[in-house]
Amino acid sequence: MGEKVLFAWIGTTDLKASRGESSAGLGPIGQAVSKLNFSRVVLISNYRNEDEEHFAGWLRGKTAATILNNHVELTSPTDYKEIYEAAIRTIDEVKKKLGSKEIRATYHLSSGTPAMA
Repeated sequence: MGEKVLFAWIGTTDLKASRGESSAGLGPIGQAVSKLNFSRVVLISNYRNEDEEHFAGWLRGKTAATILNNHVELTSPTDYKEIYEAAIRTIDEVKKKLGSKEIRATYHLSSGTPAMA
C-alpha cells in the first residue's frame, strides 16, 4: 500500500497550539495527526528554527509518525510562486529519499498566513 505521508506547512495557529494557547485548540496539523494515521509527517516552514523545533517536538507527542522538518527561506510570506516552488521541491526531495517506495500523500492545505508588515 505504501507509506502514508502528510505534507503540511506550519501556520500561526499550529504554533499557538504548541504553546498551549487555548484559542488554537490542537491546531490544524495537530488535529490531522490525531485523527489520521501517518507513517511520516513532513513539516515545511519559514519560521525561526527554534519555533519549528518546538512545534515538531510538541507534535511528536501527538503521533507515532516520523517527523521531518524542512525549513525554507521566503522573501515574503505571500509570495505564492516561492511557496509553490518550496512545496514542490520538498515533495520531490521526500519522494527521492524514500526511493522506490510508493507513498500515499496527503497535502494539508491552509487558508493562508496573515501577511503583516
